[in-house]
Amino acid sequence: MRTAPAIVSLGLLLTACTTGTSGVPDPVTNEEVVVPSFVVVSGADGIAVVDRAGHERVNALGDDQPWSGPLAAALDAGSAAVVAGDKVAVVGPGRDPVVTDCVDCSGVAVTGGRIVTTRRNHTPGEGFDIVWFDRDLQEVRSLPVRRLEERDDGSAVQAENTESPFTLAADRDGVTVGYLSRIGGVRSGPSIIARYDNDGKIVRSTQVNGTLGMSATSPDRRHLAIGVGGSGGACITVSAPVVVDLDTLVVHPLEPSVPDGAVELGSPYPWFRLTDLMWRDGTVIATGEVHSPPEGESCDPGPARWVRAYDTATSALTDEEEAPRAAARAVGDSCADQVGIVGRAGDGQLIGVGQQSLGRYNRLVLGRPVVAGC
Repeated sequence: MRTAPAIVSLGLLLTACTTGTSGVPDPVTNEEVVVPSFVVVSGADGIAVVDRAGHERVNALGDDQPWSGPLAAALDAGSAAVVAGDKVAVVGPGRDPVVTDCVDCSGVAVTGGRIVTTRRNHTPGEGFDIVWFDRDLQEVRSLPVRRLEERDDGSAVQAENTESPFTLAADRDGVTVGYLSRIGGVRSGPSIIARYDNDGKIVRSTQVNGTLGMSATSPDRRHLAIGVGGSGGACITVSAPVVVDLDTLVVHPLEPSVPDGAVELGSPYPWFRLTDLMWRDGTVIATGEVHSPPEGESCDPGPARWVRAYDTATSALTDEEEAPRAAARAVGDSCADQVGIVGRAGDGQLIGVGQQSLGRYNRLVLGRPVVAGC
């Protein structure tokens, strides 16, 4: 039997004002804080825009399902940039998507009204370009840059270090990207997170022990939440949330790595698998599955779903068991105006306003936290 620790209620973890704040510059970063009232989802049925009126599939983006880095970045309250399927698009509810080719592009951020992404350029050393687009998807700048020079200790795996680095975050002073280290492999990393200035110079970098998964930037652009993990074989997919200070690149893991009380007695190797990341002001809210297989087994047939909330101001971590959905957002002002994903990680169904199923989707970004009491 799973034990239940003394923890705060899920409603307190998700408390938020549904009106949000958009268009107000943050006093430190001078970036506009944008909280759109719609979401972008991806999964087996492609990529779609969802609001309280329904969902619209973005057919031009195909069936690609980017899981590394951010899926979308808000431009304003009614539109967002998406990079997927060798294309970059501006999408939003009730509007025709604007799409252009962006071969080998990966990840997306928005700063100063411009869309930022990265694409490999096939130069020696696995170089890549940082690319800026305007809102009409005209390319306004392309900056060739190089990866971090890593010392080869004989374990370099160059053949697995060829994918395009992906954009994680951007601000007026530079761009933060992530990519697989040469000293590792695609199953378990490690990976590099590096910050480049607007001239293409690496300002600072850090290494994390794993591959990089889904991510979300805080509304004030000061912190990045990202899943770090890898594959350990059959049934074992780890994606544990960490928080990165985007100024210093100091990494703050959520510890303990699984919530107290979440582990079955006798389970020697429990792990966490993210299903959602979102921010409420300076608090990151990470939803995921705690896998706790019994001794001698590698699979947990019934992982428990937990919500972890980490306050970047105080470093306080609170945990809540039995989250009702793998991901959930508010898309309106009433308790009925919610969308969410149900089901196991990697096999989800999107539930829209009115509780109708909208298709096979596993990942949900943007939108606003669900209000307490709903």
